Amino acid sequence: MTKVLNEVTLEVPPGCGSTDSYHVERHEVGYLQNMMEAQAALQLIINNAQDLSTVLAEGSIIRAMGRGIGNIAAHEIAHQFLKKCCAMDANPEVDENAKGTFNATGCSGVRDPSPWTGYWPDPRILLHWQQPALEALGRCLGGGWRFFGGDPCH
Repeated sequence: MTKVLNEVTLEVPPGCGSTDSYHVERHEVGYLQNMMEAQAALQLIINNAQDLSTVLAEGSIIRAMGRGIGNIAAHEIAHQFLKKCCAMDANPEVDENAKGTFNATGCSGVRDPSPWTGYWPDPRILLHWQQPALEALGRCLGGGWRFFGGDPCH
């Protein structure tokens, strides 16, 4: 289960999402940080009520926030199954293959807008799981997941 909170409590400073390293079934997604990063990803500037009204009427910010919260929740839940293995938390700033992936690390709509837009901008790469993470999730969840105690995937 992932809780959406105003701010993540599992890390300081609060980011977009976090998984408890001691209790990997505990995940959080930060609403306020996601809202700010969605604005950055869409390159929106909201200075006053009129700007806000225009942005809300257009609707892209609401879609981006929902997409970001969902994508980050999927990333955090994957930690429950993959822990620290399988290219989880890959850094797109140093790993070209991590661009536009669910398993990428970071919380910046400027450096990596893909959780909020659904794609890496240039070249356009649709959001996806990087191959090692995808294969590990397939092995772990492929037959349907059941947890009866012990370590679910290792």
